Amino acid sequence: MRLSRYTLFYDNFPAPDESLAYNTRTQGIAVVGQELKEVLEHLPQNGNLSDETYQLLNQLADSGLLVNDDADEDKILEQWLDGIKHASSKFTAMLLTTYNCNLACEYCFEESVKRHLYMNDDVTFRTLEYLKQEITRRHPQKVRLIFYGGEPFLNPVPIMAIGEELGRFVKEKGIKRFSFGAITNGTSINTALIGELRQVGLTNLRITLDGTSEIHNKRRPFRNGYGTFDEIVQNIEAVSDIVRVDIAANFDRTNTKSLIEMMDWLKARGLDQKIGTLLLAPVMARMGVEASAIEQTGCSHLSGELMAEGLELRRAAIARGFRVQPATGVNGCPMTQDGSMLVIDPQGDIYKCAGFVGRAEFCIGNIADKQLNHRHTEFMAMHSALDEPDCRKCVYLPMCSGGCRFSAQLRHQDYTRISCEKPYYEQAFPEMLKMDYARGALAT
Repeated sequence: MRLSRYTLFYDNFPAPDESLAYNTRTQGIAVVGQELKEVLEHLPQNGNLSDETYQLLNQLADSGLLVNDDADEDKILEQWLDGIKHASSKFTAMLLTTYNCNLACEYCFEESVKRHLYMNDDVTFRTLEYLKQEITRRHPQKVRLIFYGGEPFLNPVPIMAIGEELGRFVKEKGIKRFSFGAITNGTSINTALIGELRQVGLTNLRITLDGTSEIHNKRRPFRNGYGTFDEIVQNIEAVSDIVRVDIAANFDRTNTKSLIEMMDWLKARGLDQKIGTLLLAPVMARMGVEASAIEQTGCSHLSGELMAEGLELRRAAIARGFRVQPATGVNGCPMTQDGSMLVIDPQGDIYKCAGFVGRAEFCIGNIADKQLNHRHTEFMAMHSALDEPDCRKCVYLPMCSGGCRFSAQLRHQDYTRISCEKPYYEQAFPEMLKMDYARGALAT
């Protein structure tokens, strides 16, 4: 056996004489002492190893930290990525009930596509038929819907209709895992509506707060200019006993302090115990409109330009007992690396990534079509990172996979280009991994 080329060591952690070993492909993790670390650094070697040491080596191999001497890790990675792309155990659909929104957020990345377009009864029916067709064809073990917009609850009828009927359909198909959630600004919800949706499968809401009242109201006002903070908080308090509420905190260089103050405010109000997860996400730049002061061009935790702010917020959230998502994970970009996810807009157009909705050049078909178009084939055939020599030898390739396609489009005006996040993985990820280990969020 030998060390996988995707295995990293973080020395003197969690104790001075220990090292945290982590594999970026399998996400296998283990704590090894100095003696075992020296053995690992000199593999492959023969003889003079105790039975206990061999047993430990086999355990590390089971986690992917070690591989067989003759293992071809290029081929292993290709097969692994192909498995992610064509995974059949799940099916996820993001559904936009409208392109309209009642807020005027200063950084809205959908600004250039927002309009008064709503999913009507006909499109709702045809969307249901399309989803049933896809579920029948794919035979997944898990079906997940995410309702989005615009503001999805400006048009709640499709949410109830699709959620209720599809829940009934998947049950008839013998699929035991069905759920749906909604990404909402939190201003158009009430206990009666959420209670009804909870009965037919709603599991969670994702609601955004961008800081304390003053800062949030500046960044996320109603379209008439009035603040939204008080109304959103009241709604969170009202519905959090009915359904799980996750809080999304969008950060840039201007609101870090306010977000930490918001955490203290939520905690003092007891809301830290009522919300599910605090999702810390960098503000994304925009296509089609002036990005002004928005610097971040990645998505999710790929916040290379805002590493300091992201780390500060993560430390603050963990210190205050908030649940945050683990830093570990794989960039299963739905655009090119995950065939199990689709996005359907209010007129039935289909996309692979929510960042590209409303832009015809990225549309892969319509629910009325018998098959997806050539753009879908083009997207799913991409292996851009595997084709780049520098990426091929990068230890972070399994996690990054060439980066976010939306980020590549913003940075290079070409979604096929590499959007390298190596600086993030080298500088921020080690600390984030250690934070997750220290709080017991990782299994060894």
